[in-house]
Amino acid sequence: MKKALACILTLVLTISCFSSCFASKAWEDGKTKNSFFSKEHLSKFDVENFPIPKLENSYLDETDEKLYLNLTRQEYEDYVKAVVIYLQNPEEFTVSGYHCETGIFGLLIIPVPEYMFAPLNNDHIDYSLDSHLFMFSKEEIVNWHGETDLIEEKFISIKWNPTEHNSGITHTVEINFESSHLSKYLPCYHGHDFDSSTYPIAGSGKELTIYTCKFCGEKKQSEYIGSNDMTQYSITVVNGEEYVIDYDSYGYSGLLYEIKTPILIDADIRITANGTDIPKTNSEAGCWIYEFIMASENVEISVEVVGGL
Repeated sequence: MKKALACILTLVLTISCFSSCFASKAWEDGKTKNSFFSKEHLSKFDVENFPIPKLENSYLDETDEKLYLNLTRQEYEDYVKAVVIYLQNPEEFTVSGYHCETGIFGLLIIPVPEYMFAPLNNDHIDYSLDSHLFMFSKEEIVNWHGETDLIEEKFISIKWNPTEHNSGITHTVEINFESSHLSKYLPCYHGHDFDSSTYPIAGSGKELTIYTCKFCGEKKQSEYIGSNDMTQYSITVVNGEEYVIDYDSYGYSGLLYEIKTPILIDADIRITANGTDIPKTNSEAGCWIYEFIMASENVEISVEVVGGL
């Protein structure tokens, strides 16, 4: 019985000793003081030239891959601005953005947060926030109706989080790189970036401009000069139909229509609609494309070959 009690007492003392050692371990133990992320770590995230903050009284945890800084509030905001300027460099990154919203992706049983990112624009970033999450990628991006599929995107988290540890050591800012968020890029979050093209209105001597967002494809147009009643009118090729590959036989006033012709090697093709010259705007699959705005009347198309031998 005494031996059993002695064993139990020894075990309790051992556990107590281990617990005491664990409890007394200082937070800063195992961390590197006044050091930034290694070149290898930065290279893994394609940010070899990432801005280095003030490292005085900082602690780098290489196991958790997190950097703890001692910055003033102004130094924190200034550093966030430096990071933004770096991520905005088009020679470094194909796309970059800041966290603007969080949605839910997947089944309701297992909801997964989906982080939305808006274009990294100084005019829309609130530097007074206590937490910032930025996205960046050097890979190609694919636009799909206002949303962008990102490839190998990566993230940097910068947080204002003043903390005092058990050993009296303090830090105010936490920084870490991440690569595991489910994310979506919204290039038109703050508005569209339009390209414009101008087309003649058949038979009127006037023009209409169509604006197309180069990211999401949304369109708007200048005011149509005509009845704009969306009435259906006929489109008829009255001359040179043998040179027309495709066209609509009717159209609605104020809308854009195209006529396709073969591509000629030694000559050109001229098209008029109710006497108005129709410009060649594009080509595809062996065809020239001519485009015009439908008039508030029936339209007669004339096609002729010009130039050549």
